[in-house]
Amino acid sequence: MDSTARRGQNVSQRASVGRVRYRVEARARVGTRQMKALLERVTAIAGLEQVLLSVTSTQIAALALYRSLGFELFGTEPRALNINGEFIDEHYLVFRLR
Repeated sequence: MDSTARRGQNVSQRASVGRVRYRVEARARVGTRQMKALLERVTAIAGLEQVLLSVTSTQIAALALYRSLGFELFGTEPRALNINGEFIDEHYLVFRLR
């Protein structure tokens, strides 16, 4: 997780979740547990108002997990990635703490 300033704007009120990967057999239980723990921890950070993350459209289970935890979809970038000639959309989500 990081909190960064971009283009001279103050964005210290938001944090972003970086890449998260799990073995297939551990995804559901470990992913849910770790995301819940992360959200509990960031709730205590003074001034932090939202957590951002992105997930590719091919990661249906991950998207369902994030939505079940309260993340809201706020945008989709069409054809964001080109993996071996296949274009994949990327969804952007926000979890509002305040």
